[in-house]
Amino acid sequence: MPLKNGKVWQVRFDELEPYRHETISPNGVVYYHLLFVHRYSDSYMTSPARHMDAWAVNLDWEYYQQFMDISKPLPDVPLMEPGRALDPMTMAWDAKTSRPQGFWTKTPNDAFKQLMQESWSAAKTFPWGSTRKQAKAAGWKPSRYGEQTYWERGASKEKEKKHKHPHGHGDAPEPDAAPA
Repeated sequence: MPLKNGKVWQVRFDELEPYRHETISPNGVVYYHLLFVHRYSDSYMTSPARHMDAWAVNLDWEYYQQFMDISKPLPDVPLMEPGRALDPMTMAWDAKTSRPQGFWTKTPNDAFKQLMQESWSAAKTFPWGSTRKQAKAAGWKPSRYGEQTYWERGASKEKEKKHKHPHGHGDAPEPDAAPA
């Protein structure tokens, strides 16, 4: 955590509390930020991302939690693509889900845009404070990306060929987390 005197102070992630912070620009536009407040001091820092929608701050928090949890794979976002092959947990997850290396760099632009639109729409309607399982039980619809990605469809098709599945459905892994 950066301090006012320019020095850096290291704190444990589990000692940080998330807060949504609002700022108003000179022209009256409201921006929302994720604020990390240290539980045992008066220190805090703001995430560099700013959003025009309050719910988007929840996505930031989910991202940071998954990034900091060494028992989970890295967040599956384009920024993390170069590091996926270096993280053992992520490599195991990618192997389990048949995720191809370089997925984001090989995804065509139109498919990428569609995945992002579907993901943002699902995140916008997600009942924050619920698990993914609870949200789905309450009627929330995940994005196609969060539900079953391209590589899982390919793995499902291979499974169908081998097992001749009558309905054409594959079993995608179901992490109990917020939307992808």
